[in-house]
Amino acid sequence: VRRRWPQMLISWSRLLAGGFRDPLIGRDLLLGSLFGVALFLLFQLARTVPAWFGVAPPAPDAIATYVLGETRHMAAMFLRSLSQGALLGVTCLFFLLLLRVVLRKQWLAVPAWIALLAFAAAGPVEAKSSWGLLLAGVQAVICAFILFRGGLLHLIAALFVWILLMRSPLTLDTSAWYAARSFVSLAAVTAFAAYGFYTATAGRRRFSAAFLEE
Repeated sequence: VRRRWPQMLISWSRLLAGGFRDPLIGRDLLLGSLFGVALFLLFQLARTVPAWFGVAPPAPDAIATYVLGETRHMAAMFLRSLSQGALLGVTCLFFLLLLRVVLRKQWLAVPAWIALLAFAAAGPVEAKSSWGLLLAGVQAVICAFILFRGGLLHLIAALFVWILLMRSPLTLDTSAWYAARSFVSLAAVTAFAAYGFYTATAGRRRFSAAFLEE
């Protein structure tokens, strides 16, 4: 990977070296959070639009029901989402490299990787639909853009936010009995993005009078 796409590992290498306040790392966390939300919204769109045309929507994904218990279960879900995002990001990069080695041409490897990722993201074979495959293809293209434009850490951050939102019992209805768990997850994503923003700006007050004068 370092020989073919060294730019993908710059911020990831800095993070592993302990550069938690590196502006480049902050940028990837911030933009990754935004892309993660976009992936989540696309996923929800795939389950909403079919009903507009009288088509049965796909079966909903199971949320992590254990988070409805004790508070420590919420922390466990956050850590699990983070580990799954990291594992999935590294796995995606591995398969991209594998296809690059097998096919020998990047212009062949990238479309094949996108198609493979879209097929996997569309769900089980019996549940696949043309609309689901289309949305999964859009998601795969976004992941390819994230990886080539931002790098591995950028992709891991996006996948972490996506998985966290997918597994969380989300609602904006404050009267719902699980609303507190929902708001904790949304607050966690907001805090993750806020840390990325603060780190990306190196702690500068971006909305100060001096900044506005610039």
